[in-house]
Amino acid sequence: MDRLHILERGGFVLLIALLSLLMRAHHVGHEFSGYHSWRQTQTQTTILNFAFQDSDILSPRVNNLGSGSDIQRMEFPLMQWLFAWPYRLLGDHPAISRILTFLMGLISLFAFRELVLRLTGSRLTAGVATVGLIFSPLFYYYSINPMPDNMALMWAILGLAATVGERSMGLARFALAALFFTLAAACKLPFIVLAAALLPAWSQMLRTGWRTGLLAAIIGLAVLMPTVAWYAWVIPTWEGNAVLTGGWDSPKETFEILKRVWTMVLPEMILNYANVPFFLIGLWLLFKRRLWSDWRCWPLLATLPFIYAYYFFEMHAIGYGHDYYLMPFVPLVFAGVAAGAHWSLAQAPRLRKMGAASFNRAAHHMFPQGRCALEGLWAEP
Repeated sequence: MDRLHILERGGFVLLIALLSLLMRAHHVGHEFSGYHSWRQTQTQTTILNFAFQDSDILSPRVNNLGSGSDIQRMEFPLMQWLFAWPYRLLGDHPAISRILTFLMGLISLFAFRELVLRLTGSRLTAGVATVGLIFSPLFYYYSINPMPDNMALMWAILGLAATVGERSMGLARFALAALFFTLAAACKLPFIVLAAALLPAWSQMLRTGWRTGLLAAIIGLAVLMPTVAWYAWVIPTWEGNAVLTGGWDSPKETFEILKRVWTMVLPEMILNYANVPFFLIGLWLLFKRRLWSDWRCWPLLATLPFIYAYYFFEMHAIGYGHDYYLMPFVPLVFAGVAAGAHWSLAQAPRLRKMGAASFNRAAHHMFPQGRCALEGLWAEP
């Protein structure tokens, strides 16, 4: 048995995740600093105000130092409100938020492992893809930094895992997946695009019987309504927010953004170079094997038009720096990594052995302090 088979065990994947936390142990007790520390600090301020000032979840507060109201309603502050309870018991220490964020990351990892297992039926592929996700610089950095995007990602991956794997879906599972997606959107609005993963299941229900399809639509809309109501209430207060207007700059600027996405953001920030070969193989398989004809892939593929529409609308608001706005892409990109890994692991024994050796060598370079940090693109937390 080659050494890669150890990745089939969920306990070993957990051990790797804990190792990744150990690598950042010196940050756990520190105040928030580094890349997007302003957003982390804003989130932490809301947590502390819930803990020690006003626990009303409908009135999240920041510290405006006398310049207008402290109430700032953006995303629904579910994460901030839940994080506040341990602070009431244990006092004010940033390690609480960092550890809770890491625990959410663990749930995301094991939900992703389940997602890949449902897609491929291979525990080994699920292990390889999950370890790859652990050392995605985007995931690695933010998984100890309190951002509502982390909770949104957790709910979204749970929703995707509940959606894939069965050609027909019962109403109870449909409702559960819809609940996960609405919680993801409540925590961060862009994640609503991943709810499109429910469309193939709903279409199948309509073919089974229009009454079942109608009931599923009613359930889905009912589950979504609280999130819709929240944003209908708060969005009119978002003055001067570029996220609402989108927009396009010059063709030259658009080209520069897209070039940087493909040459830096995708390989360095989202994937990590060790995952790039698997991702490219996954892209090749999408067209070579016509994966759009495989019903197991339909939920993920159904999200693509919506997530790309979101990106092109927000491209210039995201720009080069707002990398956390790209988190909705993470489960889809790493599903591509999983497809490439699955194909690679199924090849001839010699090629498989070479792949194992390459994976072992790549593991030494999977840690995200590489080129990004050297170029000053990835400040440490």
